Amino acid sequence: ACPMPPIHILSPLSMPPLLHILQNVSHPGALEPLRRFYDGPASSFRVFIDDACGAPGPDWRRTWASPRQWGLTGEKNWATKYAAAGFLPRMVEQSPFVTPDWRAASASLVVLFARSYAGGPALMQQQCLQRLRQRSAAWRATNGSRHFFIFTDSRGPCCLDGKYKDVGFLNHHVIGPHGEPPLPSPDDVAAGERGQGRWFFRRGRGPKLRCFDDAKDVNIPTPNIHFPRSPFAPPLRALPTGAAATAAGRTLLMFYAGWNYDVRMKLVRMYGRDSEVHVRQEVPPSEYVDRMLSAKFCPVCGGFSQWTPRLAEAIYYECVPVILSPHMLPPWSEILDWSTFAVRLDPTAATLKGLKAHLASLDHASLFRNVRAAKHALTYQLDGYTGADLLPLLLYEMHKRAAVSIPPPRAVRELSNSVEAARDYDAGVPNVPSQKAHAVNATSSLQFGREAWRCSTSDGYMCSCSKERARTAGVRPGTGGGAAPESAFAAGSSPVPTPHPAGPLAEEVERHERHERASLRAAAHRHAGAAEPLGEWYSRATGRRPLPAPKTSRSSRPARVVEKMTVDPIIEGGGASAGGGGGGFSMPAASGGGFTFGGGGGGAPAPAFGAANSGVFKLENVSLLKEGDAAPIVAALQRGGISRLVLRGAPVDYDENPTMRAAGAAELVEALRSAAGQLREVVFEGHRFEQPDIVASLLGPFHGSTALEVLDFTNSSLGPEGAPVEVGSCEKLRELKLEDCELGGDGCEAVARALSGLTSLEVLDLRNNDMDDSAECVALLAEALRGNARLKKVALDEDLDVEALREALREAGVEAALHLGEDDDEDDDDEEDDE
Repeated sequence: ACPMPPIHILSPLSMPPLLHILQNVSHPGALEPLRRFYDGPASSFRVFIDDACGAPGPDWRRTWASPRQWGLTGEKNWATKYAAAGFLPRMVEQSPFVTPDWRAASASLVVLFARSYAGGPALMQQQCLQRLRQRSAAWRATNGSRHFFIFTDSRGPCCLDGKYKDVGFLNHHVIGPHGEPPLPSPDDVAAGERGQGRWFFRRGRGPKLRCFDDAKDVNIPTPNIHFPRSPFAPPLRALPTGAAATAAGRTLLMFYAGWNYDVRMKLVRMYGRDSEVHVRQEVPPSEYVDRMLSAKFCPVCGGFSQWTPRLAEAIYYECVPVILSPHMLPPWSEILDWSTFAVRLDPTAATLKGLKAHLASLDHASLFRNVRAAKHALTYQLDGYTGADLLPLLLYEMHKRAAVSIPPPRAVRELSNSVEAARDYDAGVPNVPSQKAHAVNATSSLQFGREAWRCSTSDGYMCSCSKERARTAGVRPGTGGGAAPESAFAAGSSPVPTPHPAGPLAEEVERHERHERASLRAAAHRHAGAAEPLGEWYSRATGRRPLPAPKTSRSSRPARVVEKMTVDPIIEGGGASAGGGGGGFSMPAASGGGFTFGGGGGGAPAPAFGAANSGVFKLENVSLLKEGDAAPIVAALQRGGISRLVLRGAPVDYDENPTMRAAGAAELVEALRSAAGQLREVVFEGHRFEQPDIVASLLGPFHGSTALEVLDFTNSSLGPEGAPVEVGSCEKLRELKLEDCELGGDGCEAVARALSGLTSLEVLDLRNNDMDDSAECVALLAEALRGNARLKKVALDEDLDVEALREALREAGVEAALHLGEDDDEDDDDEEDDE
């Protein structure tokens, strides 16, 4: 094995041994700037540890190795995934580069253990930003331009699913493992190059703002295998010695164990019974280490996020990593030449099929030798500065970025943020082992070019975002209108006190406020006794003037029955809450002057006067988990007269708990059987099905339907293989929307088979799925859609190889139907329903 050098403290003027170790695994010339830095500027480069966030404050020095974690979510993972938040401040403080005087600092490192608090990353990161503005002299001296946040969750400054809720971080440096390959440049696109970068969301959509910006952020490895061990980490297996420590001592070609996500599942299905490799869904922990120590190659596949601690794990056990995560940017990529000690492949079906033969053809002995050198750059040495671990690289990257100002983000403006700097989000939230997700709520709104977005979180981890229709020019790219200036954040204020704009932005902001009103009013009901007038409470809670009364709905719009599953129902547009306790339902006042009747005792509400023939039934926050949960939906379908059914699932939480189980959906299926003859549009948006068979059950009543025209599963988890969406017998089906349904290559094939011969189809939406086998997948779709001259829109991701499909559409005379990426006006229809 390659032992670490003996612990001794080097001076800032000493050349770090790491630079010599990395000579054969770095890009040509990449080490020269580091040598120049440590030859001179490093002697005066100092880092201030800023713990002014108070989360945990100076107490971090006692808890950095194993801090308190909230509920079930962190203790078992602290040492394996997220510990850089504590490890890096510890390493810097143990080095000669630390300074207790912020005035002498070249950069500052922010201390924040977001997972130790009920607010979780989605709230605590924003709260920390606000507190630094108020409390930190170091921050105020530079406007935070030299501060580096350490965010170690899935997507850094974004929510765990990749939505950029708190755009203030676009102005500041972030350190984390969430690096993403750059998007292809216009020149690359013109040359036909797709690149490996692409937009990457989990569960839903959001503003197209990248969570990682290589110009200002630092991409680091995960510290899953480093000392000192926390009480929650299993002991490390000693590395072998003697013959077993050589490349020849590794006799197993490939080892992998894992499941749950597309590429992982494909590997197991493809190689699970191959005797020349050991690929399994799971193995016992003791066997896991044995296999990794005996294997030549270890696949590294992204899971929920694009990065995974399996990369550092494989390198620690000296198993050559095979990176099969197209969204992952390996750490230190500008310095390390990963091709010298790792294998990186695009996980297409053809690549995976030939993986074994490809690995057998490689020079494993050379890769193995270089893994031993490269592992130093991924090691966290916590007992003192040696200059032989990752810290010299981190300090250099901080020096390089702190010396350059961050340009204001173009065309991005934060409109509101409900996180409060002074609030204790732990208060009233029990920290118990059964608490899988944090019971907290926050919302924000932002303007991004012509788009206006509202994002919210209900568990401190995941976010849901909705795009509002941009009716005006808003903030035009390249014409200013960047994020709110730091001077806008007055001391003592909690959210952003953004003034109401006049002119073209006014209508967009007014729409945001209408959406925000319901959540704020609900919070006011829970507010202590609701003694404070709502307008005054809103102004205090948000730092903005009280909201004006909502505009009257346009009388020309037909009345609709809109019901909301909610614990604390609110009637939008005035009126009282429906029925007394939790579990009631509410309806906004019907447009056109109709009366509204409140539901009583948790039963289904009476429809708005004049809405009986509206034909639309909408229900938000749907969760059908047990018998009886579908009662209000069943009652509405039994009343009859409904042609459009819209059921939107409850917001996703950290554990992605299902919104539909078989027991809860059974009554709905029976009601659909009786109503299928009149339903022209069915929307199951934002659902997570416990079993794929539930989807088949929901669609069973529509087999052979002559009425169904629109079927929408947007943002619902159909899975990599595709839950059975059997629609071929629906002879009038015009629109099939399967955007962001987690479909993989197998799922694409399932969809193509279902569409074969369906000549009525006009719209097909398959964007934001994980169909990495683009050429094969698109070829199947091309055959399924060939000859259909009725097609008006076929929407796919812009980075797919669509030539086969383009040719098929050209033959049918509808090439213009092909849409790649998002459309500016794609939400217009939904907006009419939601207003």
